[in-house]
Amino acid sequence: MSATMTTIVHDTTEAVCLSSEYNLYLKPIAKMTSTMDFIRFEGEVENRTVVKSLLSRLDGKSIKLSGFTDVLKVRAVENKVDFPTRHDWDSFFRDAKDMNETLPGERPDTIHMEGIPCRWFSKKDSPFPDRPSEAVLIAVRNVDIPMLDPYREEMLDKNFNTFSFGGHLNFEAYVQYQEYGGFTKAMDTLRSMKLMLKGDDGKAVACNIKVAFDTNKHLSELALKRRGLERLKLQELERQREEQKRREKERRSGERMRRGMMEDKNQLIWHNTEK
Repeated sequence: MSATMTTIVHDTTEAVCLSSEYNLYLKPIAKMTSTMDFIRFEGEVENRTVVKSLLSRLDGKSIKLSGFTDVLKVRAVENKVDFPTRHDWDSFFRDAKDMNETLPGERPDTIHMEGIPCRWFSKKDSPFPDRPSEAVLIAVRNVDIPMLDPYREEMLDKNFNTFSFGGHLNFEAYVQYQEYGGFTKAMDTLRSMKLMLKGDDGKAVACNIKVAFDTNKHLSELALKRRGLERLKLQELERQREEQKRREKERRSGERMRRGMMEDKNQLIWHNTEK
């Protein structure tokens, strides 16, 4: 997994607390776009109030750039964040032919997040600081962090760097809610937000995370049951492999013992012959 790029946050006044125990916050994304005919610039500032001030100073102004004969006019607007809307998930599940909206996981109730820093979600004083904890993610019904399942790689033929602590930097998670209202409230809360970590020294860093609604029935009852059965099969194969290793070890140990007994017997015969 690639690293999630973090940036230093100097102004945390607009941050909203997500978990006081883990010093996690949500910080509004404040981006603006400036275009001069076909030249496009994109920038990000500390908070949304600064965006309004900068837009008023830039929009409608003219600028002369080296290499251009014409004076360019600046058009500046607040940048819209790419984030699913209520219409997106309502229409998707309404039109999907293979979904049953009366069943959990087949309706808009599960959030899929990617690019979450592992260390930010690890338990304090944990011997494994790169291992995220499901306890940090609040859900009414279910939470799944695929990389925490030691059998998931074999199930999906996908590399999560599972439990190779220090090898992975971020993770993905599925958070399922009991009711539609909980799901929509969580999506509205995450919209146009960065994840921010504030240290005990008051210094803060933030990163963008990818948020979407699950469209693959990841936490449906059928998917949970299927993964459970596959996990049992893999556990049985693991038990059989361990049993085979134990028998092989016992066989080699028995052979060494028999060789030792034969050597002792040969030495005894040789001594008796000498006499």
